[in-house]
Formats: sequence, C-alpha cells, structure tokens
Amino acid sequence: MFKVVIADDEYYILREFEHIIDWGAYGCSIVGLAKNGSDAKDLFIKHNAHILITDIKMPIIDGLQLIKELSDIERHIEFILISGFSDFSFALTAIKYGVSDYLLKPIIPEELQSALIKIIGRFKQFDFHESPNRKLQLQSNCNRFIKKAYEYVENHYQNPISLHEVAEYLGISQSYLSKLFVCKLKMRFTQFVNLYRIRISQQYLKATDKTIEDIAELVGYSDYKYYSVVFKSITGMTPIQFKHEKNFFVNS
Repeated sequence: MFKVVIADDEYYILREFEHIIDWGAYGCSIVGLAKNGSDAKDLFIKHNAHILITDIKMPIIDGLQLIKELSDIERHIEFILISGFSDFSFALTAIKYGVSDYLLKPIIPEELQSALIKIIGRFKQFDFHESPNRKLQLQSNCNRFIKKAYEYVENHYQNPISLHEVAEYLGISQSYLSKLFVCKLKMRFTQFVNLYRIRISQQYLKATDKTIEDIAELVGYSDYKYYSVVFKSITGMTPIQFKHEKNFFVNS
C-alpha cells in the first residue's frame, strides 16, 4: 500500500481529498492530512510515506520549500503540486524539484486518478527492475541530471541551446537525456527551453519598455515573429496583449 500525505491550508479541501476518489482502488492510503508545510513534513517522515500532495501556498513552509526539503531524503518519493491558479513559473520551479504532476483547483477526480496511475506505474517499474542500492543511485542520478539541465538552461537561455550540447555537458547520451525529460517532466527538451525563455520574457515585458524584437533577442530568439508564436502557444496571448494585461502577475 502506497502511503499518501496531503497538505493544504483549507480544511474543506483536505476533507474533500479524503472522498474525491477511491484511494484503495489505486493501492493508496491517506496516512496524514496537514494544514501547513511543517506538519506535513513531520507526518511524511513519521509514516515513511511515498506520495506527497501539496498546495503551493501554505503557512510556515510553502509547498515548494516542503518538496525541496523532502527531496533530500534518500529514497524514492513522488510529489503532486496543486494550486488555485495557473502560473507556469510555478510549474517551472516544480520541474526543478522533480514534481510528478501539477494540478489546478478545483481538483478534477479524473486528473488526480491519471496522476496516481503514472506515479504508481513508476513505483512498480522502479521496484521490479532494480536492487535497493541501485534504485537509490538511479533515482539520485535522474534528479541530479534534471536539476543540472535546468541550471544549464538558466545560465545559457540567451544563446542557442541544443539537446546534444546539454547532454554533452552532463556526460550522458542525447537519447537518455531526452527520455528523462519525457518520463520525468512529461515534455520534450525543446518545450522546456521555450517554457523557460517565455517566463523570462514575461518579466522583461512587465518591467521594461524594451521592444518585442529586443526582448525576443534577449531570451534567445533571433526571429521575433517566431518568438511571438511560441509566446502565444504557451500563454494564450501575444506579447503585446500580455504587456497590457493589468491583472497578470509574473513571479520572479
């Protein structure tokens, strides 16, 4: 039985999670409900849990910090991050910490079920093929490669970046790095690079008077028209529309 801890500062959401799906049907059991990140961490460690489902914004320790701290535990843990609003800057940070899924409130049972099925499949595949020491080493390596790739993009997004270039930097094959992104992050490497560049460009759009052409070049796009197409495909609006959208907040 896979043990689950759920953290959310809203009481009714915690109670809703208890009945939103048949946890036992997925081989899962809720062992802890917490209204802040500190209690969630204690419950997770106390019960030696396998899966953490946590809101982003919580008292004492927020969801991202909670995930970061639990990531240091040397065993296989899966994380599902939930939020009351869509913001792909949070999603990018979640990627850095190895989050399995990012779900929006109100939680749709089918989306939670889908996330659990993928997680449990990874647990079973992980347990079936590898010895405990080897499993720990592989999990650690996967997380390390993803974080290193993320950091490489952080430092080089202004320049052309290829899968080959990053794989060579990490000392692994292109195919292995590509599989890591698809299996762990559910996206291709190029999708991740675009996601990161668009996030940075949002900050330029809101904080400066630079032209679209200049911003496109600053975040690694030599063709500003292509940049605009990518921007709209990710955000649902053009760069100009975003710049003049008063109710949109960009997280740094």
